Amino acid sequence: FLPLSGRREFFREVAHILSHMEGLNAPALIVLHLANGDDIRRRLGRNVLDAALVHVADIIKSSLQPIDVAGNLGGNDFCLVLLAGDLELAMARSQQLVDSISSQPFHSPSGAVGLKIATGLAMLEGETTPQDALKSADRDLLKSLMAAEVYEKEADS
Repeated sequence: FLPLSGRREFFREVAHILSHMEGLNAPALIVLHLANGDDIRRRLGRNVLDAALVHVADIIKSSLQPIDVAGNLGGNDFCLVLLAGDLELAMARSQQLVDSISSQPFHSPSGAVGLKIATGLAMLEGETTPQDALKSADRDLLKSLMAAEVYEKEADS
């Protein structure tokens, strides 16, 4: 139901691209996680969460460069491969996506819902497979989620 490739198709596209990337800069893999997706599901229901995921997917899709690849990993997770640039550019693009999603609240039947996005990033360098890069980006994402939880707990104190 999302306007992006599913997990299998996404990784099939990435593998194809990587097989033809000889001599080019290493692509970046970004994982985007709708951090408050489970809360939206509990408070407002499955249909609202599904609509919020479509909203996020639409924003991601509209921000893609022609050579980027994006897909849904399942659940509340999306993944992008940025083919042009380096780590610094990938970090900037990742932050732009977070800012774009945060600045465009999702409008549910019960009102506007702010969307919280966490990201993880890894470079597809050397012999790194897309799956290995995903594991690395996921570790980065989990670190950012834990840091955000610590920050929220300190702010509540």
